[in-house]
Amino acid sequence: MLRLESISHAFGDRQALSAVSAEFASGQVVAVVGRNGSGKSTLLRAVAGLLRTDGGRSRWNDCDLARTRARERARRVAFVPQQPGLAIDLSVEEVVALGVERRLRDAQTRGRVDGAIEAAGLTPLRRRAYHGLSSGERQSCVLARAFAQHRPDGLLVLDEPCANLDPAQTRRILSCLRARASQGALVIAAMHDLMVVERVADRVLWLDRGAVVAIGPPREALDLETLARVFGCPFGRVVDALAPDL
Repeated sequence: MLRLESISHAFGDRQALSAVSAEFASGQVVAVVGRNGSGKSTLLRAVAGLLRTDGGRSRWNDCDLARTRARERARRVAFVPQQPGLAIDLSVEEVVALGVERRLRDAQTRGRVDGAIEAAGLTPLRRRAYHGLSSGERQSCVLARAFAQHRPDGLLVLDEPCANLDPAQTRRILSCLRARASQGALVIAAMHDLMVVERVADRVLWLDRGAVVAIGPPREALDLETLARVFGCPFGRVVDALAPDL
């Protein structure tokens, strides 16, 4: 269970989060949506325990991750920021192996790394240098590292996981997220594509100017009138729109 308890945070005179409260059970994909600058990335960093907020707290299974030692936090939560920016000269396999504690010679570790590489569709690229990859391949590599780190009952926090991915890569990664949730994990991810949100998410947490607009199933939370008001443009529901078939 993830509990967000009146989380507030400011950067100087800009209020990034304002008393955000919510509860989400394991076994779900939660999409965090909102305009650019609405507080999504700040909230995800707070959820992952990487930000000491000005007020409130985030608790994962009654553990305050922001006050947990880094090694223990890494066992409970895997986090992928919006712009990973790895400045290291490693192969795909070596980057993915950063998500596990033991050496690649260990059979269990090897299995976790191999499984994550396969799930992200990177098997043909496993020996390729990370810096020789396309932007989409790099994104898949960083996600694979999180998959290797993540445990079945853990928390998976992703900021725009499908950024730079083509439709086939997007379908593969979203299928991985659904599979992780079906195995008992809680996946919470910032997403911009609302058609994808409606197809993959169980719950939506909608932020605007750091405050909660709505929480609930996608069809209920993303009502057309509120979408038009918050985003300042008309919305409509499209039947049979092009989107990854999950």
